[in-house]
Amino acid sequence: MAVGTQTGTSNRSSLMTAMKIVAVLYAALVLVQAIIAGRGWFKDFDLIKTHGNIGTGVFVVAIVQVVLAFMVFGPRSSLTLGFALVLILTAVQLGLGYASDENSTAASLHIPNGVLIFGLSCVLASRVVGGVGTKSI
Repeated sequence: MAVGTQTGTSNRSSLMTAMKIVAVLYAALVLVQAIIAGRGWFKDFDLIKTHGNIGTGVFVVAIVQVVLAFMVFGPRSSLTLGFALVLILTAVQLGLGYASDENSTAASLHIPNGVLIFGLSCVLASRVVGGVGTKSI
């Protein structure tokens, strides 16, 4: 029994480590997105395409975050719900970004939604890394 318990604890610890890495990675990638978008808008417009391509990768990281959060914290955790919200906002962000080529309203909502995503992702990452709400792990 002790070996099984230790293995379970080890797996949980590994998942928590992965959760911390992915949460920080997501927030960092969103910041990089903002930097690339700013440079693309004001310096080299070709970077806007790169911004969109990286955005697709950020969406994949958001999916991984939700899966890890579900595995680590469970389906009813406020952290899991927060990461699910980030995934939804990221999907909306992709749609707004691709629609902004032909729709100024989509473009005008893309920037504040990105700010919301960045703020929320920083809060969630700090809670995960700092252990807030993760004491039962």
